[in-house]
Amino acid sequence: METLEDVRSETRKIDDQLIELIIRRTELGEKTIELKRKQKIELYDERHILEVLRRAEEEAKRKGIDPKLLKKIFEILIEMRMTKELRKIVE
Repeated sequence: METLEDVRSETRKIDDQLIELIIRRTELGEKTIELKRKQKIELYDERHILEVLRRAEEEAKRKGIDPKLLKKIFEILIEMRMTKELRKIVE
């Protein structure tokens, strides 16, 4: 029989994986800046941001989770990435 501690332990493992994925996602900001500079593309791409948020909402609906909450999570992820990109520019 599974215990509460077993479930919490599994949750902690997933949390650790999420943290690693978030780190990887934000690190891509550095590569994004380099590519945008080489291609002379604006750093802020509202159309792309809206597409990412739309896709997150659609996927949430498809998977049966709250699309508004998932959109908020992605807004935070985008903010983290943009902050990393801006720091890179300032350096």
